[in-house]
Amino acid sequence: MNISKPKLVLSLLITLVALVSLYLWNYQRTMELKVEAYLLSSKKYSHEDIQQIDTHFGKAPLVSTEVIFKNEPLARYFYKEENGQIYQYSSAPVKGVDPDFTYRHLDPISP
Repeated sequence: MNISKPKLVLSLLITLVALVSLYLWNYQRTMELKVEAYLLSSKKYSHEDIQQIDTHFGKAPLVSTEVIFKNEPLARYFYKEENGQIYQYSSAPVKGVDPDFTYRHLDPISP
């Protein structure tokens, strides 16, 4: 079987892109499951309390998981994993900036 060099390179490139995409999707899903487990076991929330969990890749931190609770749909809480531990590191309104917004699900700040 004689495959031309451009077809071989294109096939390898497509395979590489597919593998990287699969790895990133798997990593996102794993982080969402870890944050969900943290909220359910450590923070004693139920599945019914959580409206949405999404993991995003960004600048700093590189990977961030955003949680929106059903009883507070206008607030986002951000979690990340560091040294094997999940913790909340920030919160923000879903839209815009509101310095007077009162958050219901803030975790106590760890030293």
